[in-house]
Amino acid sequence: VWDAIWEAGQPHGLMPLGLDALDMVRIEAGLVFAGYEFCDQTDPFEAGIGFTVPLKTKEDDFVAKQTLINRKTNPQRKLVGLELQGNEPGSHGDCVRAGRAQVGIITSGMLSPILRKNIALCRMDVAYSEIGTEVEVGKLDGHQKRIPAYVVPFPFYDPEKTRVRS
Repeated sequence: VWDAIWEAGQPHGLMPLGLDALDMVRIEAGLVFAGYEFCDQTDPFEAGIGFTVPLKTKEDDFVAKQTLINRKTNPQRKLVGLELQGNEPGSHGDCVRAGRAQVGIITSGMLSPILRKNIALCRMDVAYSEIGTEVEVGKLDGHQKRIPAYVVPFPFYDPEKTRVRS
């Protein structure tokens, strides 16, 4: 099967790519990944997957439904896009600071060859989630090295999803 697909794809420029390439596309598209953007301790609205929670149906009742309704109305954190200065990408777990206060955490980051930018997904305190808000990404212990960054709209690439409709 592989050989047949490979041979048929050669005239079209088919290339074998690994998971790192898939991760780049995922981050540029603003798609969340379990274990990075969210875990079992993250509420779905803060993780950016609130659309998966059936809050509007009366038939679907579950433990903590009312709590999730309250969280949807008043989230503490929000998934945002960041653009970092320089060429050192943000890494999963890097702290995001405003002054000395930690206001977020990098969930995924990369140097985008398509956009030619240093981008990251970040779970951020809602008070700092406005587009244009300036923050710093802490490396090492979060204090010794800081990379200037600011909140940007995401998804980073094709935000209107026109390419999937073409």
